[in-house]
Amino acid sequence: TSQNHGFAVDLESISRAGQGVTLTQVNLFDQTVAGFRLPDRPVSGVQYHPEDAPGPHDAGGLLRSFVREVRRRRDA
Repeated sequence: TSQNHGFAVDLESISRAGQGVTLTQVNLFDQTVAGFRLPDRPVSGVQYHPEDAPGPHDAGGLLRSFVREVRRRRDA
């Protein structure tokens, strides 16, 4: 893999945000935030390209979670 992001979310900024942000993934190379979610809102984000993961099913969990949330809100 290559380290090629020019901007990153620092781990400390997530800690300072308090309980409003849940850290879901950390970049092992530079300890920056790779994924987060807001527990009280339908907001999540990743700082990488999920479709570019090494295996054909590596992004499956992320995409299933997104589709599940969309369906839940559509049917509400």
